[in-house]
Amino acid sequence: MASESELAAQGIAGSADVLPVPVGPGPQAPGPASLAGLRQAALTDLPPGTRWRVIATDSESLTGVAPVCTAERSAALHAIPDHPGGPTADDEGVYDCCPWPQIETYSVPVAAYLVAVLNADAALAQAASPGVCPKCGYGSGDWCVGCSACRCQPHLAGCMYAAGGAS
Repeated sequence: MASESELAAQGIAGSADVLPVPVGPGPQAPGPASLAGLRQAALTDLPPGTRWRVIATDSESLTGVAPVCTAERSAALHAIPDHPGGPTADDEGVYDCCPWPQIETYSVPVAAYLVAVLNADAALAQAASPGVCPKCGYGSGDWCVGCSACRCQPHLAGCMYAAGGAS
């Protein structure tokens, strides 16, 4: 962003097309504490144990991510009956029975990365959710996905969230 004096030097001060904007720092990348908070918020917003998969979107490439379909008889519902070689499973397809969100990344590597991260976080959260803390009584949403410590307890050595504090 340019200051008002820099705009005036360019001959565009007072123009109705340009408004001066205060000069300041740009957007900041999330730090460890906010990343832990974002992760915890996302995990609490999703149904427990949500597993993710790569999906083929309108681009017909594996550039999307979505939760694994848990519909009854989903294997039968996710089949291409008139495939040239005979009926075949369509593990990357999206059907009416499939849960949301379905997210388009426009990148095969990014989609694969997101699925790996989301599934790793879901596995950690599931393992770190022992129920109610015997010390303070907080529920499973208050347990750290990194080291299984409740928010009332210190993080264990080596926890990736130790610098940001318990979540």
